[in-house]
Amino acid sequence: MKKLIFILSILLVLPIMLFAQTNASTVTEIGENHKSTVDQTGIFNTSVINQETSENTAVVTQSNINKFVKTNSVVNQTGETNKATVKQTSKSMLGIGTMDALIDQSGNQNEALQVQGPHTFQGQTKAEINQSGDFNFASQHQVKVGNEAKIDQSGDNNKAEQGQDIELLDNEEGSLNNANIVQIGNSNGAFQQQNGLANIASISQSAGGNTANQTQYGGTNYALAVQDGSDNISIQDQKLVFNNAVVNQSGDRNFAQQTQNMGGFNNAMIDQSGAGNNAVQLQSGLTNSANADQSGAGNNSEQSQIGPKNNATTEQSSNYNNAVVIQTGRSNDASIIQKTGDNNIVNLTQNGGSIANITQDGDNNILMGIGTDIIATSLDGSTLSLDQIGSGNILHLQQANESTATVYQNGIANTSVVIQN
Repeated sequence: MKKLIFILSILLVLPIMLFAQTNASTVTEIGENHKSTVDQTGIFNTSVINQETSENTAVVTQSNINKFVKTNSVVNQTGETNKATVKQTSKSMLGIGTMDALIDQSGNQNEALQVQGPHTFQGQTKAEINQSGDFNFASQHQVKVGNEAKIDQSGDNNKAEQGQDIELLDNEEGSLNNANIVQIGNSNGAFQQQNGLANIASISQSAGGNTANQTQYGGTNYALAVQDGSDNISIQDQKLVFNNAVVNQSGDRNFAQQTQNMGGFNNAMIDQSGAGNNAVQLQSGLTNSANADQSGAGNNSEQSQIGPKNNATTEQSSNYNNAVVIQTGRSNDASIIQKTGDNNIVNLTQNGGSIANITQDGDNNILMGIGTDIIATSLDGSTLSLDQIGSGNILHLQQANESTATVYQNGIANTSVVIQN
C-alpha cells in the first residue's frame, strides 16, 4: 500500500516538473557591460543570447500558453552598443505551429526590433534580421497567421521596417504574407506594409541613398523593387487582388511610383537604367498593363489607366522627353517610342478602344490638342499612327467616332492639325 501511494505521488508530481522544465534560456556574454533580460511564460519556449565586445543590450519576452506551439528566439550580437528586442506572444488557435525570431548583429550601434502577435491567433510565423555594419535600424511586426519576414542589412545607416496585418481588426482576415528586404550599401531606406492574405513584397538595394516603400492591402498581390543605382526612390501601392508591380532602377536619381487600386489582375512595370528620370503609373480597373522603359536622362513618363483591358507602353532612350498617356474606358492601346531625339512631348487621352502608335526620332517634336489644349484626344475607337522624324514638328489632334489618322512629319518645324468628329 505504501509503495502504491509512493508511485501515485511520483505520477502526480511528474507533469508539474515537466511543465516547469519546458522553458529554456542560455545567455553567453563575452566582454564588458552587456545587458540581457529574458522573460518566458508557457511551454516549449527557448531563448539563446550571445553577446560579445561591449555594451550590447538584448531583451526577449516570450509568452505562449500551451496550444502545442513551440516558440524560439536567438539573438547574436558582436560589436558595441547594439540593441535587440524580441517579443513573441502566441495562443495559436491552429493547434500546432512554430514561431521563430532571429536577430544577428555585427557592428556598432545597430538596433533591431521584432514583435510577433498578439492578434487573435498566431502560428507558423518567422521573423529574421541580419545586420552587419554600423548605425543600422530594422524592425518587424507580425500578427495573424503564417506571415514571414526577413531583413538583411550590410552597410551603414540603413533603415528597414516591415509590418504585416498590424492594421487589421481581430475579425478581419489576414495571413500568409511574405516580406523580404536586402540592403547592401549605405543610407538606404526600405519600408513594407502588408494587410491581407498571401501578399508578396520584396526590396533589394545594392548601392546607397535609395528609398523604397511598398504597401499592400488585399490578397495575392506581388511587388518587387530592385535598386542597383544610387539615390533612387520607388513607391508601390497595391489594393484588392492579384496585382503585379515591378520597379527596376539601375541608374541614379530616378523616381518611380506605381499605384494599383480599385481593381485586380493589373500589371505594371518600370525599368529605369538612366539618370534623373520620372515614371508614374496609375491603374484602377481590371487586367490593365503599363510598361515604362527609361534608359536616357531627365525623361518623364506618366501612364493612367481607369477601366479594364487597357495597354500602355512608353520607351524613352534619349534625354528630356515627356510622355503622358491617359486611358479611360476599356481596351485602349498606346505605344510611345522616344529613342533618338531630345525634348520631345506627347500628351494623349484615349477613351473607348482607341489605338495609338507614336514614334518621335528628332528633337523638340510635340503631340498636343487643338488650340491651347495641351492634351490630344483620340476617342471612341479612333486610331492614330504618328511618326515625327526631324525637329520642331507639331501635331494638333482631336479624334472621335472611330476616326483614323496617319501622320508622317520628316523635316523641321512642320505643323499638322487633325480634327475628326
